[in-house]
Amino acid sequence: MATQSPESGTENQSYAGVPPPVIFFGALVIGVVLNLQWPLAIFAEAKVGDVLGLIAAFAGVTLALWAIRTMQRAGEQPDPRVPTQSIVQQGPFARMRNPIYLAFALFNLGVALVLNNLWVAIVIAALMVYVDLIIVRREERALERQFGDAYRDYKQSVRRWL
Repeated sequence: MATQSPESGTENQSYAGVPPPVIFFGALVIGVVLNLQWPLAIFAEAKVGDVLGLIAAFAGVTLALWAIRTMQRAGEQPDPRVPTQSIVQQGPFARMRNPIYLAFALFNLGVALVLNNLWVAIVIAALMVYVDLIIVRREERALERQFGDAYRDYKQSVRRWL
């Protein structure tokens, strides 16, 4: 079910200015650069994280594709620069409100494990705190202004994360 916005066509007031894929790719780059300067491994044996890392990265890609496809089927664009017209409540959005952010974090965690790079894991953990406290909260306030009780009801019935 998708709830339509009473303010269709309004500008996206929650958009932070930098697309989430760029933010998460930047976190990867920062972690890799830090590791080049000050190597910091997750595991004593480098190959230990390969299988777990591939699973996490695959889960992230799968979740992202599922969420994007669900949004498109509901007539929404995953591009945060495009104003939201409805609350998507199907697919992964029926279980969590932010599956795409979670998907990016899972992918980055997978890369951290495969590269055996603790810096990437640390940077992604810090980024997720920022995403949760700043970006997601701003988006939620904007969605509450736009959709009112419909979004508040969705927030009550669906967790922000898992």
